[in-house]
Amino acid sequence: MSSMTELRSRGTRTRIREPVDSDPSHLRAESTRSQSSADVAAPAASGTAGMTSAARAEYASMNAAVLPDTERWPTVTASGFAALAALREEPMAPAWTHACGDRLTRNDQALLAVLAADVRRGAYAQTSLTGPRSWVDALVVHAVETVPFYRRLRRNGDIGAHPALSDLPVLDRRDLRELGDLVPMDAELDRILEGTSSGSTGASLRIPLHPRGLASDIVILRWWLERLGLHWDVDEAGERLALANIVDQASAFTYASLLTAHAERALMARVNLHPDAWHQKNHQHDWWAHHDPLVLSGSPLPLLNLACREPGLSPVAVVSGASHLTDTARSELADTWKAPVLDVYALGETEIVACDPDGCGHRVAPLPVHVEILDEHGLAVAPGERGRIVITSATNPLLPLLRYDTGDTGALELRAAPDAPGGTEAVIVGLEGRATVRYRHGDGTWIPSVSLVQVLQSQGAAVWSVHQWRHGALRAEVAPPHGPLTFQVTLAVRDALAALLGQDVTVVPLHDSPAAKRRFTSDVPGHAGPGT
Repeated sequence: MSSMTELRSRGTRTRIREPVDSDPSHLRAESTRSQSSADVAAPAASGTAGMTSAARAEYASMNAAVLPDTERWPTVTASGFAALAALREEPMAPAWTHACGDRLTRNDQALLAVLAADVRRGAYAQTSLTGPRSWVDALVVHAVETVPFYRRLRRNGDIGAHPALSDLPVLDRRDLRELGDLVPMDAELDRILEGTSSGSTGASLRIPLHPRGLASDIVILRWWLERLGLHWDVDEAGERLALANIVDQASAFTYASLLTAHAERALMARVNLHPDAWHQKNHQHDWWAHHDPLVLSGSPLPLLNLACREPGLSPVAVVSGASHLTDTARSELADTWKAPVLDVYALGETEIVACDPDGCGHRVAPLPVHVEILDEHGLAVAPGERGRIVITSATNPLLPLLRYDTGDTGALELRAAPDAPGGTEAVIVGLEGRATVRYRHGDGTWIPSVSLVQVLQSQGAAVWSVHQWRHGALRAEVAPPHGPLTFQVTLAVRDALAALLGQDVTVVPLHDSPAAKRRFTSDVPGHAGPGT
């Protein structure tokens, strides 16, 4: 019996829900069905050039808004809904294109409170580089009993009846193509939300998400702010947003929402800085000044753009994610808003893994997350030695991942930290993954790398590496999902990128996997954004 048949044999629907049912992580600049790092603004005419009509239709206003608010936020009272309605209906508000909620039940909130208490007391803190902790051992036992992939390994004799974590194979994104293999047989399938991860390779995957897994981001952010001595309070007057997630692109999901993992009246919004995303362009400044979010989140480029436009905001903290945060960008943001900048390392597959609050390394979050550093043969490297970052995570109940190769690299070391649970913490040093890049259009404007993602995927590319030379021409190394690069896909990608960027484009087959690791590179000055 196949893994998917095993899932279906229980009579439970396995279809992942449409994006309206999910509330993407607000801290990692993620959006459902689109690349996570939304970089900088592009003219509306060029932002969707090269995209298929179906791809453009995804961003049609409220095209999937089908749930009532009482289902999006099952625990919210009339008072909370009134505050949300006021945010949605403001005359100066941006054009909301979507609606989604966190879907948290009372039971979810109770379990999140338990998680928050466990985080504070260090129940999951990684304080050793040599072996897993008790929760990891329990996760392995549960996986061998309930996850079809590991049940099959045990049945075939590839692992023993009681394996250790180190006995399990290392997985990568290719193993996630058959999701039924990795979803536990006792999972709450009726709670599945849909998310998309394009990761370092660019091969887009639909990921089954659980409301509690997404909400763990809020739990760990609140813990980090407490650790820094900061207060993330809710504005009961309903004027200051608890959080604003920033994007800056021609097409994006935008919405007003509530973070019930934080508080019932914790208002948040996903906001697009692009002028076309506002009913009137002169409304933007007044809207930001009125709502002055307590926490700003996004990838570095939109955050830098907002800092240039709205230096008068007064956030408690800034959360940067999805792509590399340079020291220059961190300093620019911190100096502008006089707030700490938390650089989160997270995956759509695992939620938040680590956080760098000061540029001195990514501290592994005291969540149910365990980090290993392995060499190309799958063997552990010495402490402090570089290797591939491999994650074991139980934050997503619908997709527990054991020994998942992220494709990113770094070193792991232990540091004394009196303010951390247990007095020590594991730190990822020299993290290398996705780099933030924008591309120079032939007319001198900038196009965000997220726009290239949308075009490349819509034209049949699964993995790519795109480089722009100083004079503007581009070279795209491309691989389709299956088989060799065909003449038809080559022409489609070339023409679509040329239409998007107004530059000469050369398309060649991608063979070098290290090249695919750096999907976007450029020799053009200013490609990393304003102030960099």
